[in-house]
Amino acid sequence: MSVIGENMKKMVQSNQLDLLDGEIRLFDFRMGMLPVFTWTKLIEKLYRKNGEEAFEILFEVGKDHGQYAIDKIGKENDISKKRFLNQSLYTADVLGLGKIRVEKLNINSGEIVFRLENSPFKEYFEDSEMLSDIDGTIDYLQLGMAQKVSEEVLGGEVETEETECTFQGDDCCRIVARREEQ
Repeated sequence: MSVIGENMKKMVQSNQLDLLDGEIRLFDFRMGMLPVFTWTKLIEKLYRKNGEEAFEILFEVGKDHGQYAIDKIGKENDISKKRFLNQSLYTADVLGLGKIRVEKLNINSGEIVFRLENSPFKEYFEDSEMLSDIDGTIDYLQLGMAQKVSEEVLGGEVETEETECTFQGDDCCRIVARREEQ
């Protein structure tokens, strides 16, 4: 908790994060923070209505968020791709989407491997009567964001896959992004 508090403090001091009357602005775009419990309830309702398609919806929302970050953080501030990548990971940490780090970055071969620890969805999915029996990976929101951020950094269309997931018993979640062959 104190690490996040320190990160938030640093972001406020560097004008990356503004806390105003009833508003949170990160890089000058308005944020609304929700407890993971609320996210889980939303996902349960999506899953009840749409089955496995609920995860496709989360993936698409993650891609939309990634594109928004590209447009609002990267392009408007004209920062390098590596700095954009680092800023995106730092922001995900601060927002509580888990501790995301780059294990491998090879722009020439077109590959990024992300390591995700402490995904906020794992414990809530395990406690959910509806979602606890899912046989597969669960970090579709982060997967969609990783796809868009990777496309920006690698300069082309990418495919992403969560190759390991703590929800499935692995030590960490691992997302691999590979540039598609043209």
